[in-house]
Amino acid sequence: MNFNFLEYLDSKGISYTEYSEWTNITCPFCDDGGQHLGINIIASKEYPNGGYHCWRCDKSGTVITLLQEIEKTSKEHVLSIIAEFPNYGRKIKDSVLPFSGGFTLPYEVKDLQDKHKKYLIQRGFDPKHISKVYKVKGGGIFGLYKFSLIIPIYQNYELVNFLSRDISGKRDKKYLVCPNDKSKLNIKDCIYNIDNITSDVIIITEGVTDVWKLGSNTVGTFGIQFTEKQVNILRTLKVKKAYVLYDNEPQAVVQGKKLASMLSPFYSVESVTLKVGDPGDLKVEEVEYLKKELGV
Repeated sequence: MNFNFLEYLDSKGISYTEYSEWTNITCPFCDDGGQHLGINIIASKEYPNGGYHCWRCDKSGTVITLLQEIEKTSKEHVLSIIAEFPNYGRKIKDSVLPFSGGFTLPYEVKDLQDKHKKYLIQRGFDPKHISKVYKVKGGGIFGLYKFSLIIPIYQNYELVNFLSRDISGKRDKKYLVCPNDKSKLNIKDCIYNIDNITSDVIIITEGVTDVWKLGSNTVGTFGIQFTEKQVNILRTLKVKKAYVLYDNEPQAVVQGKKLASMLSPFYSVESVTLKVGDPGDLKVEEVEYLKKELGV
């Protein structure tokens, strides 16, 4: 079959693994938690144009019917897509391996696509700004990080971990963290956006979207359950004043006051709370008013 299947998968941001004559992806026909669907592009008696088989749900068929399921489209449209990716050939993806033994994002991660940008705009964020300042990327349409934002975490200007945020509303957990055995640092050993501080007055908040909304000189603790390691990092900041601004919920307010108390011997700290809502949901004019009031 005159079809560069790997190039097609790359264009869609679909993660895959190669095994001899087979290419494995996450099965679009079942609730596949891994890469159990194998595709063999080589012609056979049963499938003259190549075929696929899922070792989990036992679904099998032609490459054409597989593409129809992925694209949710007609056979005619699939044939036109195949024509766009001629000459099947296997290749080594440079981005599969870490550079110099360092930690990298998953190789299937791409620049923000339209679906990611639309989600950010609906949340009141500028996709260009989020991409440029916070290096946020997008997941593909299959795999563990499908339909999600990929949020890199830097510490001392080095990529050490990442977080994914579901944008489909269908995932059980909105946020997924890179497993500790695959990351360079545990996420709770990090303070989000710490490398971007340029002021001696800062805001300490919960999550990444709070940081995005409140802007530079705001850092996040990845939730209200902060760790001793995070407190120690915050203690070392060369700042004069910090405002702890967690969500307006009873437990968050208690934790915010606790963090402020633990940091108070090192610089001036105040725990503040919005009358209603979440810092990440503030409007632009509300953010400007808040920052003016706090002197940030």
